[in-house]
Amino acid sequence: MKTKTIFLLILVFISGGLIGSFLTGRSFKKRVHQLKEQRKPEVFREHLHDVLGTNEKQRHSIDSVMNIYLPRIKEARMENHETMGAMHDSMLSEVRLFLDKEQEDKLVRFEKRFYRKHHQRHNGKLKDHRK
Repeated sequence: MKTKTIFLLILVFISGGLIGSFLTGRSFKKRVHQLKEQRKPEVFREHLHDVLGTNEKQRHSIDSVMNIYLPRIKEARMENHETMGAMHDSMLSEVRLFLDKEQEDKLVRFEKRFYRKHHQRHNGKLKDHRK
């Protein structure tokens, strides 16, 4: 009788851990998706209007201001991405000076994985500065 109780307790704890892990993963994934969506100008614009509770006149005025700044912000983000990529390449070029052949091969494989992941993370929308 005692072993059945212990077995059931262990089963309950394991089930609770699995369910908790699953729910935490889902909520994290949902939050990351929401943050990605907030980057989109149209979603940001609507969210701002919802938070501020703007009327039609305010909405129109705010939209005209945002139409000026959002393309500039996007352009600045792209320029920053390219600048950071160039600095990263410069850094790795200097690091290469201290590597032997085997380490350099590892660095090449690392770079391929890094740039592939980075490119996928941005859905291919950001230009790869290395091309």
